[in-house]
Amino acid sequence: MRPSGSKLADGTTINPLPSHIPLNETFSGIKNWGKAIFVSPSIFYSADAAYAERILSNSGSTTDRWAVLVEARVRPNS
Repeated sequence: MRPSGSKLADGTTINPLPSHIPLNETFSGIKNWGKAIFVSPSIFYSADAAYAERILSNSGSTTDRWAVLVEARVRPNS
């Protein structure tokens, strides 16, 4: 996972969407809000449509809806 502002091997820079808070801007007392990575103790909370983009996949006569999630664990006191 790479935060906003990161450059990929092909030279592309990951940036927030135009309607989101831009890089290097302080919001709610958090510096560079656009580069922040937010975590939740619940995979169900992060799966909410407000946070996870939905991807539709047509397979035959049905349409599946997927949400791509990343589960990351942090070692205590690291």
